[in-house]
Amino acid sequence: MFPFLPLSQGFQPLNTYEWKQLVMNIEQHLLADPHLNNTHPECYFLMRQLFWMAFVAAFPSFPHGDWPNWNSQIPMEGNFISRWVLKDSDDSDWDDFPDTCVAIRQLVWEQFSTTVEKVLLIPITH
Repeated sequence: MFPFLPLSQGFQPLNTYEWKQLVMNIEQHLLADPHLNNTHPECYFLMRQLFWMAFVAAFPSFPHGDWPNWNSQIPMEGNFISRWVLKDSDDSDWDDFPDTCVAIRQLVWEQFSTTVEKVLLIPITH
């Protein structure tokens, strides 16, 4: 259900290009089956969560600054992206959130790899 996993052994979590490639790969798989949300809602939800983690790692200034449009068939829904978009508000969970791109990518990498390894039980790299 997650053909983009495990990631290649050489995946570099602080590299913008790596994250952009992963965004495109996940987006392709999210859109490949228009019925995925209905036939496998749990997988669709997790794949969408991973998409938004990768998107933020690729474009850490999102929703401010420069970032490309994503396919509108992928809704901006889920715990991660909801918290990310609201991080500038009074949400105390994000008070110590890093502002640098490197720190953001590192934080996203930790969440991404934890989700893959602990929730999906898939090794992060092969």
